[in-house]
Amino acid sequence: MKKKYIISALLLIGLIGGSAAAAELDPEKQLDGKANVDVSVSVPESERLRLVKTPDIDFGTVTYHDEIIADLVFGATVPEAFEILNLTGTNAGFHVNQKYSHFTTTVAGESEPRVLPIRAIELSVTGGPATLTNATGAIAYGLLNPGEPNPEYGPIEARVLTGLPNANGTLTSGSLLAEMIIDGTRLTQVVPDVEYEATITTTIVSGL
Repeated sequence: MKKKYIISALLLIGLIGGSAAAAELDPEKQLDGKANVDVSVSVPESERLRLVKTPDIDFGTVTYHDEIIADLVFGATVPEAFEILNLTGTNAGFHVNQKYSHFTTTVAGESEPRVLPIRAIELSVTGGPATLTNATGAIAYGLLNPGEPNPEYGPIEARVLTGLPNANGTLTSGSLLAEMIIDGTRLTQVVPDVEYEATITTTIVSGL
């Protein structure tokens, strides 16, 4: 049994000019990232294995300088990130997987949407009940094709939780640690002061 829950996310990218810490590092800019996530599907109450809760993510703010070409790393921690109801009684266990689509925005006068130059999105879970096995550094968006000169990045299904055979009832996970890495060599592709939109697909699969 495989059930998908499709949710949407917004990432607000703001480029804010400011005073630099040193004259040779001028200008200084800030990148603000938020992905507010809400379950947007209706699941019948009769469902015996379902996702009850998914996390809202705030990636915080990263400060950088134009002169420094380096990856920008956003980090977010969400306590009690996932809630699962498992009333199957089969002792089969289950998996919870997530993947992120491209974060895109539309620019006036351009026929194709702009894609945020993300190099990787990594997900880890810490804590929670002993009946759930947590992922460490699972890749939910990353390198698909290393082709030169333009490698391809995109969605990868990441396993974030595994419910063991005795993982029954209402289960609340530990904290989700999400890390988004924007490629420092492609910062000129970032469109300032716009919202980027993505789709996050969470899948619950019955059985181990």
